[in-house]
Amino acid sequence: MKTKSIRNIFVLVLILATAFGCSKFEDGPWISFRSPERRLCGKKWHVVSFMKNDSDLTAQWITNYDWRLFFHEHYDSGLGESTGIDIFDGNDNRIAFGGWCFDSNDPDGITANTTKILFGFYYVDQDSLISGIYPLETRAGCDYKILWLKSNELWLEHTDSIQNEYVIKFENN
Repeated sequence: MKTKSIRNIFVLVLILATAFGCSKFEDGPWISFRSPERRLCGKKWHVVSFMKNDSDLTAQWITNYDWRLFFHEHYDSGLGESTGIDIFDGNDNRIAFGGWCFDSNDPDGITANTTKILFGFYYVDQDSLISGIYPLETRAGCDYKILWLKSNELWLEHTDSIQNEYVIKFENN
């Protein structure tokens, strides 16, 4: 009887270690049955928190920009190209467009690293104009580490060349 209990405990520990140890993202979710792309695409994401180091830039962002990011679903041709992203203002007008892709360490671009995302965008009629707050600005293609990705929450982190750390939290609803 004691051997059976030990075996059951061992199996339980193995299952829990597998479930909790397989999280792709630093802050979770720990387990999800939807792919990262399915959780990301087809929704308008708006900023709810914009931090640079210990400075909160959220109010400045919402007052001046308050853009919504819409990630289009990726068509996987195996060539590693980017997919479209549209930017909408608070009145739901499309003001910018660009591209996004998951990071790929594979030279052929076939195997994607879904813990990192790269995207950039330009204004629709003024492609030379720079607007926004770095790193979420027009004409700035940046890479972001995905800290958290649920169907209604997205947390991104970017570190610039002088080690400023930006954490941008989005929601969709």
